[in-house]
Amino acid sequence: MKLIKILCLSMIALLPLQGCSMNEMKEDANDVKEDVQRPVEEAKDEVEDRIDNLTAYFKEKDVELNELQTIEDIDFAADEGRSFTVDGKTVYIYRVNQDDAKMQKVIKEAKENGKVKVNITGTEMEYGAHVNQDYLMLYDTSVNVDPIVSVFDSYTY
Repeated sequence: MKLIKILCLSMIALLPLQGCSMNEMKEDANDVKEDVQRPVEEAKDEVEDRIDNLTAYFKEKDVELNELQTIEDIDFAADEGRSFTVDGKTVYIYRVNQDDAKMQKVIKEAKENGKVKVNITGTEMEYGAHVNQDYLMLYDTSVNVDPIVSVFDSYTY
């Protein structure tokens, strides 16, 4: 009987120690989770296509992008944009958010008609349009953009 009491008291005395080790195990598990999530997030950033990849592709294909500029203020659902000139006219390329309902309509119109009406410079205008993956290219229809379009259409990521 005395042995049973000693064993019971020993087990009761060790219970708080078990709690500490459980907390330590939870902390270790959280550390492991963070260690796993960090590289996953970094890899996600590396995998996501960027408009700089597209402009680099143009350069690889010897397409000169005159006066290449970053577009800061975008009036529609685009994550980023660049502009450049062809024969003195501005060409716009946007990496668009295809989850946006309005952008889905613009993309559909561009694919079906090769033209869209959008507000870029403060007024709504009609532009020639091409779509490739998450990219929308808009341009003045009076400009010959055929060499640019063929490279744009061949871009894959």
